[in-house]
Amino acid sequence: MKNAISRFVFVSVLLCLVAVYDAAGQQGDEAAIKQIVQTMQDGWNKKDGKMFASHFAEEHDYVNVWGLYLPKASRDGNAKAHQGLFDGPYKEVDAQFRVAKIRFLSPDIAVMHIQGYTHGKGKVEDKRQDVIISGVLQKKSGKWEVVAFQNTPVNPPTYGPPPVKQ
Repeated sequence: MKNAISRFVFVSVLLCLVAVYDAAGQQGDEAAIKQIVQTMQDGWNKKDGKMFASHFAEEHDYVNVWGLYLPKASRDGNAKAHQGLFDGPYKEVDAQFRVAKIRFLSPDIAVMHIQGYTHGKGKVEDKRQDVIISGVLQKKSGKWEVVAFQNTPVNPPTYGPPPVKQ
């Protein structure tokens, strides 16, 4: 009887330690994913396409804000495309990204949703939510990278009931 109680206590403590470890690991993963989003924002605001694209997988799927689907996009191609935007139409546009939600589908797959706000350079007061970004991330060799990304504009519908305010 004493052995059974000892084993029960040991297993209970072990399960608690595993739960604590998993929670701490997930918090670290959330922080790493939020840092990826921060790097994307910093890359945008510094007009640095390479920085913006640095956490994308070498090969990833990308849907841009106009709905153009780019399967098997490369990190370098992503960086060059964004650099063209930063040097051109978005030269005077800064962005703020806020992680709305991260959901772990497994220890190495996560879905994130980001609210994106743009504003004229140095004019934070005129910011408005322009986009909702959805991304799928995969953890490889201990490092998270974006494997799928969709940038959807936020526009009120022209049909049906008015949108629900958040």
